[in-house]
Amino acid sequence: MKPVLFTAQQQQDLSPWEPIASPLSEPCSMHRAAETEIAQYPGTSMGIWDCTPGIWRRGLMQREYCYFLSGHCFFTPDGGETLEIKAGDSIFFPQQTHGTWDVRETVRKAFFIMGDQPV
Repeated sequence: MKPVLFTAQQQQDLSPWEPIASPLSEPCSMHRAAETEIAQYPGTSMGIWDCTPGIWRRGLMQREYCYFLSGHCFFTPDGGETLEIKAGDSIFFPQQTHGTWDVRETVRKAFFIMGDQPV
């Protein structure tokens, strides 16, 4: 299998801003991303993601690793303690992690979503 490169140019090609799917506050958080799929691993992708302030439910149920490049937020897993996340922090979400995001300052993160085994 070949390595998959996500170039600096690709990272600049962000999608248009869209509202978060499950908002819990006003104003509603807006998000955008630049992403590349990794064809050898169905459901696997990596990219850059931005999100504006607001509170909302996490909708992604796959395993995900994130490195926060900028911003400030909190994540409270259902039944767990609130985690404060700032620029320079990393977090791993096991599959089926449910919880609430509280973005206080627009965040930018690099992410890796883990899908299935290679085809």
